[in-house]
Amino acid sequence: MDWFRNIGIRMSKKFAQIENNIVSNIVIADDEWISNQSGEWIPFSDETIIGVGFEYNRVNNIFIAPQPFPSWSLNNNYVWVAPVAKPDGDYVWSEESLSWVTPFTV
Repeated sequence: MDWFRNIGIRMSKKFAQIENNIVSNIVIADDEWISNQSGEWIPFSDETIIGVGFEYNRVNNIFIAPQPFPSWSLNNNYVWVAPVAKPDGDYVWSEESLSWVTPFTV
């Protein structure tokens, strides 16, 4: 890593800008650039699933996707789940009927 700095190469990382616990921006930048920005920036790894609008949970240092439907609840793994288990096959969620339906009936 020091070798890269010695030849002027800066190592970039991924950062999420957080406003009111919500991701408002995502950038790839080096620490120097981030240190010159206003606001709160949280680094995250390549394995992290993240997007603008995700909630940042400070206690567990994780990002939670927006709730896809009002009837869905957040499980212990911070994943949104439907109130009814999805059957095998090609189905989509219908919030109107609170059930999984075949795509052509939506």
